[in-house]
Amino acid sequence: MSSPHFDISILSRAKGHSSVAAAAYRSGEKLYDARQKKYHDYRHRKDIAHTEIIAPEHIAAFLKNREALWNKIENCENRKDAQLARSIILGLPHELDHNEQVDLLRSYVSETFVKDGMIADIAIHKPDTVKGADRRNYHAHILLTLRQADRQGLYRTKTRQWNAKDLPVKWRAAWARAQNQAFQRKGLVLQLDNRTLKPRQKMEFAQHHFPKPYQFVLEPEKKLGRKTSFGYSFALQQNQDIVDRNLRTIKAKRKHYQKRQRQLEKLKTRRMKALAPHIPSLASDITQPFKDIKILAQERGRMKALLEKVDLVFQFLILLWGYEQALKRRQQLLQKLAKNLRHLDDASHDIERLNETRINQQATREREAWMDPDRPDLPKTAKRKPCAKNPQMETARLRRRWRRKAPD
Repeated sequence: MSSPHFDISILSRAKGHSSVAAAAYRSGEKLYDARQKKYHDYRHRKDIAHTEIIAPEHIAAFLKNREALWNKIENCENRKDAQLARSIILGLPHELDHNEQVDLLRSYVSETFVKDGMIADIAIHKPDTVKGADRRNYHAHILLTLRQADRQGLYRTKTRQWNAKDLPVKWRAAWARAQNQAFQRKGLVLQLDNRTLKPRQKMEFAQHHFPKPYQFVLEPEKKLGRKTSFGYSFALQQNQDIVDRNLRTIKAKRKHYQKRQRQLEKLKTRRMKALAPHIPSLASDITQPFKDIKILAQERGRMKALLEKVDLVFQFLILLWGYEQALKRRQQLLQKLAKNLRHLDDASHDIERLNETRINQQATREREAWMDPDRPDLPKTAKRKPCAKNPQMETARLRRRWRRKAPD
């Protein structure tokens, strides 16, 4: 259950705001500001999905024109710190399509604001993915007048009842209800709650829901700004490109390594077949340790996976048995798994030591068998001929001749 996005603020001349400029920016149009005597042109914007002015039925016709409406409001305000309009930003649910979003926004504005006499200038913006915006960031801007409208125009005085402190809370709750009704009409299992995190956390504690209340302990998100967010998204894209390039390199190296491993395995198999007749016990002595180590590695991986799942089991047991009993059970599981891992490590160390001894013995036997020049089944091409570059072989051959010729 999440909260609806609802941001409300006041446009004021003290902060340098202009209602005509704000309307032009939100609607993506070119509007003339009579007070500043200049045009505000935002026709280059590509993220404007829908614009509309929603007003009461019996009002002056010129108030339904965007440029005339906001120039009239600028003309009504004479103070240099005058409040011009109320601005509201709503987050639209991305689960709805465009027509459903427009109907939802139109019905909410009509029932909440226009029914009380306000004029609402609404605009729906779609996410600008070119600048790194989230694809789900569909939102609406609402500009509300601070004066009530009638057939002659706008009232001379502002409606102070619209500045009550409890109204934003009611408007936020109405927006949450409108979205929940839209979800229900579409058959979506979604629900929004307009309350803040602290009341929702207190309610969960009161209902003895553990550890669900800790899900509402959140920190406010820091706003980065337009330039910083664009640079941050650009840096994220660069990092993603680097990650993809590194993954491709690792994949190519892994492929080359696997190919080399297959070649070495084939070479090892050929050598084993060639030496097996001369050393009968060699094949079984060498292959068995590898099988044992493979089985132990699989068992160790299974144990480590169980260790990772202990915390999930702990959270589930808290709900069934309580915290103390679940903690004891978690400790027992960890001790049992640690004991099994110790046994596996001891067994693997013994097998590795035995394997090292057998490998050394195998290397000695291979070297002796290969260097024996009197081996009867040695091919003719494999016999090493004595030469000046190999005086040791020449000396060994001469010694054998001397032993044959020596008298008994």
